[in-house]
Amino acid sequence: MPELPEVETIVRDLRPQLVGRRIESVQLTRDPAIRARLVRFPSPAHFLRRLRGRTIKSVERRGKYIVMPLDAAAAGTFPANGTLEASGERVIVHLGMTGHLRVWEPEETPVKHTHFRALLDSGLELRYDDPRQFGRLVIGSLDELIAARAFPARLGPEPIHGDLTEADFETLVKSRRRPVKSALLDQSFLAGVGNIYADEACFRAGIRPSRWTHGLTLRERRALYRAIQTVLENSIAARGSSIINYVDAFGVRGSNQVSALIRLRWPLLSRRLLITAGVFFAAFVVVALFVDFGAFARMNMRMTNYLQNRGSTGQNIGLGIFAYLGSIEVTLVIAALLGAALFRGLRLLAVLPVAFILSGSVLEILGKQVIVSAAPGNAFQRFPDFLPSLGHNVGRYSFPSGHVVRATIAYGLVLYLAERWELFGRDSSRLSPVLVLVIFFVGYGVVYLGWHWLSDALGGLLLGLALLFALIAYLERKRTVNPGHQLD
Repeated sequence: MPELPEVETIVRDLRPQLVGRRIESVQLTRDPAIRARLVRFPSPAHFLRRLRGRTIKSVERRGKYIVMPLDAAAAGTFPANGTLEASGERVIVHLGMTGHLRVWEPEETPVKHTHFRALLDSGLELRYDDPRQFGRLVIGSLDELIAARAFPARLGPEPIHGDLTEADFETLVKSRRRPVKSALLDQSFLAGVGNIYADEACFRAGIRPSRWTHGLTLRERRALYRAIQTVLENSIAARGSSIINYVDAFGVRGSNQVSALIRLRWPLLSRRLLITAGVFFAAFVVVALFVDFGAFARMNMRMTNYLQNRGSTGQNIGLGIFAYLGSIEVTLVIAALLGAALFRGLRLLAVLPVAFILSGSVLEILGKQVIVSAAPGNAFQRFPDFLPSLGHNVGRYSFPSGHVVRATIAYGLVLYLAERWELFGRDSSRLSPVLVLVIFFVGYGVVYLGWHWLSDALGGLLLGLALLFALIAYLERKRTVNPGHQLD
């Protein structure tokens, strides 16, 4: 995601091309779904009417936002307390993760995923393209935008240009009780700092990102303040970090990633996750061998009898319905929704959740062809006849449990995204115990219902964890230390 240095670079590039220019005509993509995602306030039709014929008075930056006051308002000021002048209308652009705002010659062919075009009185066109469609365009007064939740009501101070003094920063840090990196990423704490520069600043200051802010010493607070200033100013001088697809307003990649202390590559964390995946897969193979030799036979029978002796008709129905959460139909839908919502515009990532669910199902089928583990059979079936089976037919062999494999991948991925990406908001980590219980009860349900033995559920859990950690390892291609770079 473009952060403060990237947005500042774009603003400086656009300012001489846009200031004082009148917008003659405006076009939005015809796709209504994209229009609704792109224009957050007001409606797309009102957005076009309110923008057409207006003059851009200035081009400024506030945090990660590009702010363009229009002719009805004076150029906004952006003081350190995070407030904006409330009067007058402005166009505000957030680039999301893959957005590009550039000025083009009108005869140039629009690039793919161009969703907004504005013809200027200079004869040039201002265009916005965004493959993943996480960016947004809004127009209105500050009061309107805040009321419509199209712009944050509270943005922290700007960390550069002298807006934030060392004393102000120390006061901010001491007033928070949270991990350092989490505080830096909070836009109400500091405006514009994101993952890349939070990691860079912590590394340069010699502070572990998981340290708590209130526990930092005076020396560490001052070191962190200087590190934030340094990494942001250095990146602006290098015209941003083009780790994936960021380009400036002229279509040129930034160069900060070349000299950064931390760079994007297959990191230590991902390697550790892959090792963890390998350990789970090795454990799955060991369990499969024990199952093939019949080592679990007595324990499986005792557990199934124990669970079924404690059952009831209501429990049959409840667990029968709950078992649907591990079916291939439901888990594929969840995986597809995750891919579409989080990874739209990047086709490989969009299909990864579905691909891993299908891979787990393929390995399940192969396991049932190779491992000799006779299924419990009809004598143990407690699945209510009036409920649809959703494709689950008791076969000859039952190791591993496909329901548990798929549930572990699907809900484990949701758990990871909730914790790591704050999928459902800042407090989404509260879902973690719920998702763990979902996986547990899917495993409990398939054993209780007589579809699988306990060893089948255990094998399914281990295989699902192996695939889940392999998927997370790929998604966690984060930054690691660049050993070739020396500190100043």
